[in-house]
Amino acid sequence: MVTPVRLAIIGYGLATGAVIGPLTKGDNYHVVGCADSDELSRERFTERFGQPVFESAEALFDATEIDAVYIATPTRLHERLVQLAVERGAHVLVEKPIATRLDEAERMVAAAKAAGKVLMVNHKRSADRDVLGMWQLTKNGDLGKIRAVQRMHYSDWFYRARAEDERDPEGGGVVLRQGAHEFDMLRQLMPAVPVSLRGWTTDYGGDRPGEGAYYAWMECADGTILSSTYSGYDFFRTEEFSIGPMDPEIFGSSRRNLREVSAEAEHDLKRTVGHPRAEGADSGVYGWTLMNCEAGDLRPAPGGGVYLYDEQGRHELKAMGPTGTEIIVNEFHDAITTGAGALHDGSWGLACMELCMAVRDSSESGREISLTRQGELSREVAERVIGDRTMQRL
Repeated sequence: MVTPVRLAIIGYGLATGAVIGPLTKGDNYHVVGCADSDELSRERFTERFGQPVFESAEALFDATEIDAVYIATPTRLHERLVQLAVERGAHVLVEKPIATRLDEAERMVAAAKAAGKVLMVNHKRSADRDVLGMWQLTKNGDLGKIRAVQRMHYSDWFYRARAEDERDPEGGGVVLRQGAHEFDMLRQLMPAVPVSLRGWTTDYGGDRPGEGAYYAWMECADGTILSSTYSGYDFFRTEEFSIGPMDPEIFGSSRRNLREVSAEAEHDLKRTVGHPRAEGADSGVYGWTLMNCEAGDLRPAPGGGVYLYDEQGRHELKAMGPTGTEIIVNEFHDAITTGAGALHDGSWGLACMELCMAVRDSSESGREISLTRQGELSREVAERVIGDRTMQRL
């Protein structure tokens, strides 16, 4: 028997699209209401669910019996809404990044713990199929010790239509908005917790000033080296690494499109249309990962698979089973209904955010930053949430 969780949504924007499908698949959740200050978003929710809508989270809680909420508002609102939800007796799944500041994230984690409620962060990239495949191939030591994990991601992120606070480092910027994904993936693949980080942020200036790229180098407690590079300036794109040559006209296309749009029109475009393309949607690859192990190297293959390079040559494999947001929403349901500890909990979100903020701290100070909020990497919890994956040879 499945215990349905009465779920409300706070912030029914376009970002909820990737989550709503898995949330409404099967009988795990029953969507009972929504709160959003935007009239268009409320209309969209009513059209899809036919359930009550409210302009504020307080009104939603006052009028609706709720077991859990999914919060997908601007990040600056996360702390207040998480505090409200757990005080009203609801479990919380909140969008990444968990917060805009470390002290906010720490208060959110503490509030959920004090209330005895589940707090999870939608860090779904660590559950991408290629990441799960690399994790499966290395978790038992079959390739020997992991020596280095390198992430490189070049995209058009900074030149897509987006709200002002997404580019503003106070509430977003590449480090928070995209670093949250990158460090989530690295945490899934690293064999030991990182203890120090050296980082740089970059503003190329020009017609779109702001934080558009970052570079980071980390050392783990066991000596493993991690690196993360992200640039959203819409020149080179890492899909050329993973799936081969792309249409030459795709490069710089977001820059060209944005020149024809005013700031006001850009805000409206972001609100009503969203991104013109989902990054990696066609290839099944998000950015570029290279894992160096004692007995072989690993990288993503098109379609969500993994290439293994060893002394026998190159082999293509694919991890079978659930992936992405489906894992997150199932993990959330299990944590609520069985009391099982979550992998992508508030502490995971806090650890990812510490890495993001350390990039900025290191860039500003010119110093290496010691990391103090990385916690433990629980193989037991990871194996329960992800499972022991069958690897299909392709």
